[in-house]
Amino acid sequence: LQSVVTEHTIHRDYCPKCKKHVEPVVPDALPNATFGHRVVSFTSWCHYGLGVTLDQLVDILQFHLRTKLSAGGLIAAWQRLADILTPWYQQIAEEARKSAYLHADETGWRVQGQTCWLWCFANGQVCYYLIDRCRGSPVLHRFFGEAFGGILLHDFLTAYESLTVGDRQYCLVHLLRELEKVDQRNTTPAWQAFAKTLRRLIYDGIRLRKRPDFTPEKYRNRILRLGRRLDAFIATESADADADARRLLKRLRRTGD
Repeated sequence: LQSVVTEHTIHRDYCPKCKKHVEPVVPDALPNATFGHRVVSFTSWCHYGLGVTLDQLVDILQFHLRTKLSAGGLIAAWQRLADILTPWYQQIAEEARKSAYLHADETGWRVQGQTCWLWCFANGQVCYYLIDRCRGSPVLHRFFGEAFGGILLHDFLTAYESLTVGDRQYCLVHLLRELEKVDQRNTTPAWQAFAKTLRRLIYDGIRLRKRPDFTPEKYRNRILRLGRRLDAFIATESADADADARRLLKRLRRTGD
């Protein structure tokens, strides 16, 4: 691989009206930059998208592209790129807040050796990420404000329940993963019976929703029957049940509405 060196001749003239020197925008380079868009976009993608370290990027540029660029030079280029991309980033956030529905989730994210949290708010048209040291409700209220008018789909993290929403749906994938996780360590008959019944309820609902001709009006009676089955299930007395079953029943009762 070889780097390509391009010289840009920029004409500068004095404007008597503005009383300062002015020059045209160079479309192929960032302001005050000595490296082109390809180098900046490639290195930023490697670092932030793939997790390549600064030292590794400096080595890649030096040995593969025969280009010397310091870690400080990379950071300065990325900061200039961030200034350009910030308005688009804010626009994505605004579109997410105005969405009819959003999936929300969070995962651990290391920043300079410190544990932070990567939050994601997404649907079929938009995907917004933010990183914060907090995993609690303050992040949600800073992002959404007082309320979210659409449907929020999320896991069972209690922080989500502090946010006023138009409606909410709990993530079935997280619930099914929880059942699989407990299955690996709990083989008691009480737990197996509990998990089997809950899985049947979940998959009956999923199969109904995936029917090609599904509409809430057409299948109203079946939806009501599923609801009654779920109500009966979470109302089950659990004093003598398995400890894991009691824990999940408590969660389902808390989120049952």
